[in-house]
Amino acid sequence: MNPTLAGFIWFIQNVMGITTANLPTSAPVIAFAYNLAYNTVNAALANVPNNDTTQPTIYATAVYNLAGDYLINFAQDATPTIDPPSFFNGLRASFGCNSFTAGVINSTSDEGTSESMTVSKAFDELTIGNLQNLHTPYGRAYLAIAQSYGALWGLS
Repeated sequence: MNPTLAGFIWFIQNVMGITTANLPTSAPVIAFAYNLAYNTVNAALANVPNNDTTQPTIYATAVYNLAGDYLINFAQDATPTIDPPSFFNGLRASFGCNSFTAGVINSTSDEGTSESMTVSKAFDELTIGNLQNLHTPYGRAYLAIAQSYGALWGLS
């Protein structure tokens, strides 16, 4: 199954667990997030074979995950509150979406301990938008799919 707006609405409700009480299916941000993702994900992913036609294609999965990331970042609550946080404000706060991250940490230490990890070369290629995608599980799932298909995606 290739990506559709109806498929994305199903993804919102059944995978992301966002109910119509928090986001009506008529909310314009749904189509906005879907269209932005549809136009961002490399359409060449549509050529990846899908042996089970009852399941979404790799392309649809990438579009839905990126659209889910956009939805979390862009959706506004009908009555936004900070304390306690309303639904989308709470999601953004729990994922750290409103915190700028200029890159990934590759080393840390204090007086008694030190740790360092090898940072994948793929992280050298991340754009500011890709760094923002790292905040949500849906953005990370999209980046994992995109990176799995090679340097063509800008994520070598």
